[in-house]
Amino acid sequence: MHRATLRTFPLALIALVFGVAALAAVEPDDTAHLAAAHRETGILAQLANTPRLHAFDISVFVAGSEAVLAGNVDSAASKALAGNIAAAQAGIERVVNRIVVDAPPPRKQSD
Repeated sequence: MHRATLRTFPLALIALVFGVAALAAVEPDDTAHLAAAHRETGILAQLANTPRLHAFDISVFVAGSEAVLAGNVDSAASKALAGNIAAAQAGIERVVNRIVVDAPPPRKQSD
């Protein structure tokens, strides 16, 4: 399996388009891999199109109907939003959200 990130999204989208075109020639065992790649791409597209999340490096790994999210965000709300986006993807029944919340750097106080 491979791991996709927002930075690899354009390449994943191109691969998906060409992969769907060749789907008829794919062995039945390979369709599960294509389905997982399709789900990963769908989740990454939603993350990239969410202004609150597109700046973060979030990786997505899909195996069957389970999505695993990893990366760093700035708040618990951003982490929850990413998990909700993954859970809403068609075919995803379980989300393992391993995203780490990094506290924002402390603001300097002016004298």
